[in-house]
Amino acid sequence: MFARDTKSLAESVAHKANDTFHVFAEYGDHSDAYDRITCILQMLSSANYHRARSENLSVYERIIGGIAWILQQLIPREQAQVGRIQCDFLFQKHDSLKSRLVVAQEIILRLVSLSSLHTKNITEGSMTCPYPIQPHQLLLQDYGDISTVKNVIEWLLAVLEDDRIKSAEKLKRSLDSHRFSSDETRYAVEKYRNRHTSKKEEVLPKIPNEMLGAIEQHFHPQRRWKYRTGEEFLEWKKNATEQARIQSCLLEYGERITFNHEAHYKVIHPSQLESNEDDDDLLKMGELANNAKSDRQLQSKHKKSKAEDFFEKMYEQAESQALSDQIKRLELQMMQEVEILNQVTKIEEKDEYLPQKKHFDKRSLEVDLKEKLKSVQDRRIELEAQKNIYIEALEQLGDEKARLIEVEKSAMERTSLVRDLKDLIIENDELKHRKSEFRAKCRREAQQREARMVRIRNQLSAAKCDDLKITYARMEDRLGDLACRIGDKTRSIHILRQRIDQVPCQLEVLQYEKRYSELSDEVALHLEETRKYYATYNTLKKKLEFLVKETTLIGSVSVQVDEVAASKSAQISLLEQLDVVAHNIHETIQRHQTVLALRQAEIDTLEHRFQILQQKEHAYVAAIREFQKECEKREELLAKLEEMRRHA
Repeated sequence: MFARDTKSLAESVAHKANDTFHVFAEYGDHSDAYDRITCILQMLSSANYHRARSENLSVYERIIGGIAWILQQLIPREQAQVGRIQCDFLFQKHDSLKSRLVVAQEIILRLVSLSSLHTKNITEGSMTCPYPIQPHQLLLQDYGDISTVKNVIEWLLAVLEDDRIKSAEKLKRSLDSHRFSSDETRYAVEKYRNRHTSKKEEVLPKIPNEMLGAIEQHFHPQRRWKYRTGEEFLEWKKNATEQARIQSCLLEYGERITFNHEAHYKVIHPSQLESNEDDDDLLKMGELANNAKSDRQLQSKHKKSKAEDFFEKMYEQAESQALSDQIKRLELQMMQEVEILNQVTKIEEKDEYLPQKKHFDKRSLEVDLKEKLKSVQDRRIELEAQKNIYIEALEQLGDEKARLIEVEKSAMERTSLVRDLKDLIIENDELKHRKSEFRAKCRREAQQREARMVRIRNQLSAAKCDDLKITYARMEDRLGDLACRIGDKTRSIHILRQRIDQVPCQLEVLQYEKRYSELSDEVALHLEETRKYYATYNTLKKKLEFLVKETTLIGSVSVQVDEVAASKSAQISLLEQLDVVAHNIHETIQRHQTVLALRQAEIDTLEHRFQILQQKEHAYVAAIREFQKECEKREELLAKLEEMRRHA
């Protein structure tokens, strides 16, 4: 019993140390299930399914995702509605038994439909799963169902491998039957080299799993609206722009456009979008008013320099322009949102795992939009009033301008910073002018070089045409040879995998050893019983022979007793015969006593050995208990060390 517990403990420790697929947390208690699940994930990973090693997904999600991925690889796009998985659980985890059973039923339905489908490269016959499987077996709740799922995945991977081999052969045949002209090849290579360059992938920092879980929980999307079916919606979707489609996707999950009606934001009505000149005049007046305000502050406080005042004006001008552009875009998006809301209907929330949010119906949205439109119109009236204020401020601009000139002169006398700034501005203008001239020169040189390249290309096309054809034919032959080699290598790998599958695994070898040891014990027990039976039989046989001899002797004595009584010599011979018989009996007794002493010595020796083995067994059991205690202490120390590392 202790040996079996020690063996299971050693296997669990080995599994935990070699847990490359992160399966120990779910199937670490059952060694057989752990090995089969690891084998399934190893097969999926070998087939280039990278999510098989993801530690953020459960074993169920990885295996179900692998089956869906294999079906997606096998079934062509034109048969996707019949052969591929059609369940849609957007941004959801399959934690409930109901959702998992729905996905399992969908997979079983698609496996059954494979018998009536033709894959992309398998054109002869149909595919039928040789292993019967039920939806509840895909839930992996019973350890006995894991072997069935493993057989189904092995069959799907074999079909996928065969499909890939036939795809390679089909590609080779198509390459052998198709030829490109030298001009087309050269033109395609040149365009590819001009437009495509290699870039290093950016190494993104790894985000902790706890932070990802918190972000996912906080920003969990929820579908609010769905589109109506009809010719008007199809016509709108066909003519919609990319921005409108993006906005419709965001609106589908409740993301709406909002305004910030603070005093520093400028809200523009859609009717004003057509009059760009009025907007420019209004912006200019706003800039002049801001300049006058800053000048008054400079005269009153005398704390800021002229350069700082100038840069603040430029910053305010850029900020106002950016705000106006932003609100124009928001107005356009609001109009698009109203159009989209006319094409959608509200849906009810049925998913219990999504966060509960406030519901809005279409009527409340229309009322909200009307209120916002009214607020925009009120804001427009306020802006008209501000426009009148800006006009009055423009009249005062003359006086402020004269004061500004005087302040500028006094500031230039006090510091040379403004002069340096003007020099830099002049230098910047010169650099801009030189930049424009340089760009024009570059364009001319580019046109000249392009024309020169065209001439050189035309000159070299005739000379290199034959060389390119020879090179292309050579590379094509080499490609065909490589394809054949790849096919042979793939077949050899497939054959080798079949041979590897025929070799018994470690679990089967252990089962064989266990059965052989039990059979050996049974044979030894049967042999011991047989030996006892034979010993009993021999003992009884010897007793029978001895009794027969005694009976014969007594019978002969009883027959001759009358004759012996009549003759003295017969009595003497009878006594001699009885002495011989007694002597023989005494020798037989001594011989059996010697055998009995030898047997007793053997029994004493075996008892001594048995006591020694019992002492060793007690010592082994004590060592196993100490080893278990040390293992528990080691796990506790490792847990404390891991906790200290996390806190550190």
